[in-house]
Amino acid sequence: MPLHNQEIRLIRRPRGKPGHDDFSLFDTPVHAPEPGQILVKIGWLSMDTYLHERASGDAMGPMVPLDSRMVGRGLGTVVAGSLPAGTLVRGEFDWQRYATVSASSVTTLTRDDSPETWHLSILGVPGLTAWLGLRQLQGKTDGNGKMLLVSSAAGTVGSLAGQLAIASGLKVIGIAGGPEKCARLAELGFHATIDRLDVDNWADALRQAAPTGIDLYFDNTGGEILEAAVRCANDKARLLLCGHSGEYEGYAGRIRSSDILYKRLTLEGFLVWDHAADFSHAGQALARAAKNGELTLHETIHEGLAKAPTALRAMMDGDGMGKHLVRLED
Repeated sequence: MPLHNQEIRLIRRPRGKPGHDDFSLFDTPVHAPEPGQILVKIGWLSMDTYLHERASGDAMGPMVPLDSRMVGRGLGTVVAGSLPAGTLVRGEFDWQRYATVSASSVTTLTRDDSPETWHLSILGVPGLTAWLGLRQLQGKTDGNGKMLLVSSAAGTVGSLAGQLAIASGLKVIGIAGGPEKCARLAELGFHATIDRLDVDNWADALRQAAPTGIDLYFDNTGGEILEAAVRCANDKARLLLCGHSGEYEGYAGRIRSSDILYKRLTLEGFLVWDHAADFSHAGQALARAAKNGELTLHETIHEGLAKAPTALRAMMDGDGMGKHLVRLED
């Protein structure tokens, strides 16, 4: 029986956050692999904020052309080609059921007792971002007793960064949306939580959660939370800008230069791909921590390729907890 492929294309440039009407589903042929290529049956698609960036602009890579297949990271099984059939692989497969790609462009993975979806979260780019970003933020300073603020702390990167920070001796305040997410952070050992849905004044909320001030900030949102964090930061605090999801449709933070100057703050942008030389070491550390039960992550599963646009919007709206994934049906 011949294989049947479908793909999702970007048909309209998103206004703000991507929505379902910005995409459309198409039937397409399956291309047999040529020498050096593999045919992959995709089992999982990863929902990540860079997808919004690629659909809307070129800051995180080439902008996706209209009427072309949507990009995306996924996990799948080799069907045919230059790798053995049945091999589990991770790669940039785009939003489709089957992908024909170069064998050299994928990462081959070993099946073990861990959930295979961890290769798109704890053991994937989000985990690397959390591990490497936290170490960049901490620098050579002793973490014991210092106060770390994490925004979007119930998301994939924020949750993992918070757990790693707690294990290193930091006190961690997590910002999340809704009582269920805040309760989850408390279960993970967060020192305090802030429900962003209940905040009227961010500076007041941060001062209440951290009366002695903020020493470190792992920022996934930017916007007014970043603005308030700078105002509430202690002298010589360090702030790492890992994402700016709060500015996609909202307020862009305004930082006073006098706060940076007189408090001698360190404010740094962080892109994980600048640290590729450290991926192997970080991946090994993450694998050990995960297998030892030191890291946990909730997953929000969406069923079927057609649900990918809805899943992306849900992830960006914070509708769900932890890692958002799309499971492709047979």
